[in-house]
Amino acid sequence: MGPLAFFFERKSRPPLTLSITCWIFFQALLGATLFQTLFSESLSYISSTAESAIINLFPAFTYVMSVILWQEWAELSRVRGIGKLLGMAVSVTGALTLIFWKNGSVRATVVSSLGNVNIGYAIATLGVLSLSTWLVL
Repeated sequence: MGPLAFFFERKSRPPLTLSITCWIFFQALLGATLFQTLFSESLSYISSTAESAIINLFPAFTYVMSVILWQEWAELSRVRGIGKLLGMAVSVTGALTLIFWKNGSVRATVVSSLGNVNIGYAIATLGVLSLSTWLVL
């Protein structure tokens, strides 16, 4: 797509400046590189099942960040605003339940056979946060 855009749209698009190049680099760093690196590193500490539960926090993080940055309104007086809030609550509750569910009870574990689980959860959560930041930006 890049070469096609270069040849067909080069006269209608603004020139590629240093600030635009830095913005593209920052977007690529947040969107692909940082997310994938943090998620891959978290596999050293947590299981893939827990990691797949953490990815369910992505819509909630994106919604909260878009409301904080005023890109979207919460609209709690409308049905769709309440639906978004309830959807966010369900995704966070489901992710936290899957993360902390151990042997028929909910408890936070500190160490597993893979290593320090809390570090793995923090790294995976930072990865999801970087992906949400990329989407909001």
